[in-house]
Amino acid sequence: MFHVLLALPVLAAFGAAAGAVLAAVLGLLGLAFFAELLLGLFCRKLRWLMWLPVLMGALGLLLSLMAFLPVSLGVVLLFWGGYGLMLLLGLGVSRLLRRLFSLLAGV
Repeated sequence: MFHVLLALPVLAAFGAAAGAVLAAVLGLLGLAFFAELLLGLFCRKLRWLMWLPVLMGALGLLLSLMAFLPVSLGVVLLFWGGYGLMLLLGLGVSRLLRRLFSLLAGV
């Protein structure tokens, strides 16, 4: 319900296309968080897999900077900064959960 209330002002001001773009942007940020979280929790042996979302983000940033987008450079960098923040947040939560699981298993 919260995401609907978040999107309603955008839908009212800019229309359905802006709402779809907002949903895609927030979905990509959520996907980055959960990908890093799941890879951090379940890929302990294959550490190189944890770099996969980071490499995808770097590739996306490079492609965004090379493309002629109708948005300013600040908006593009703000989005990819948020993407990086979500990756760091997912990594931190996965390490926190792994430490909590190890403490609970030791009890």
